[in-house]
Amino acid sequence: MVHYYLDPRVAMRSARPPEELRDIGVRGEFIAPLLHRLCTTEPKRFAAFKRTLRALIPSVQDLAVDLDKRRGTLDIQLSQYGTQLSSRIMSEGTLPRAGAVRYCRQPVDRILDRFRGA
Repeated sequence: MVHYYLDPRVAMRSARPPEELRDIGVRGEFIAPLLHRLCTTEPKRFAAFKRTLRALIPSVQDLAVDLDKRRGTLDIQLSQYGTQLSSRIMSEGTLPRAGAVRYCRQPVDRILDRFRGA
């Protein structure tokens, strides 16, 4: 059994390259590569993820995962209240909620312990 502790302060904000992953990582550290894979290979599931996130956080207008080709790293971009925000500056409440939404689509042998954020 795997226990998750989603950490928006460091792990969920760290720059990661694109990877073929099926799990967000125990601290949420792989959320950007996972969402990037979902966006590029399963657009219908990515759209469902965004709808669920918008239902949880109505101020979210859009979400995208951008690849910085120069650095080879991914960044989650969120449109909220008409402002484009990078995962490096978005609130500590939004990132874990995005991770929790993605976690809910994971296999059932996993437990979400807790996550930081309001």
